[in-house]
Amino acid sequence: MKISLCALALAALIGSAQAVTMNWTNSAPITSTIKQVLTPNYWAGSVFAVTASFTASSLSSGMTLFKVGRANEPGNDYESYNYAGVRIDNTALGVPALSFFGRGGSGSEKPVSTLQFVEANKRTTVSLLVNRNEPKNTLELFVNGQSVGTLTLSEKMNTPNTTLWGYGSSDLTLDYLSIYGKSEGETLEAFTEATRKASIVPEPTALALLALGVAGLA
Repeated sequence: MKISLCALALAALIGSAQAVTMNWTNSAPITSTIKQVLTPNYWAGSVFAVTASFTASSLSSGMTLFKVGRANEPGNDYESYNYAGVRIDNTALGVPALSFFGRGGSGSEKPVSTLQFVEANKRTTVSLLVNRNEPKNTLELFVNGQSVGTLTLSEKMNTPNTTLWGYGSSDLTLDYLSIYGKSEGETLEAFTEATRKASIVPEPTALALLALGVAGLA
């Protein structure tokens, strides 16, 4: 796991979003399930976003990219409530497409299919923006920098103890996975723009050069 250099590189990638607070990032390819307990506790915060860049060698319905929520104790899985995430589901035509989902309190899970089709062996970047300022929390998904859908939960996600799961596998590689939050004094509009920019697919060579540039300035 790399933290300081990768956090700087990703912060540079999102341009005007340098004011956002990077909480955790892993830019090493993730090819197995990982669990990261987050500090500070973003689930207790008002606004945060999770960004992931992934490549799938084969696609199957129900393939989850990541989830964020409260962990069972002492178990390692998420609770049956108070969580949000992104996965790949088949559409009615049987074509794999991105969807996102969330559940707050005792409300039911509400998935949203975006009709953003996913191709095997093609790198895609997504960001899930979670806004807990609303009376009923809202989620917004960005795919390669474009907003593709929003979701309002029936109940608020109001439990602490945030944990982030990344579901890499032999068929799904997460090139990086990160979470960041809205800084004090930053507007939601600015943070939303930061989230959009963070979900634009970076070329691997450009990302490497950017990391070298940041290292040279250190």
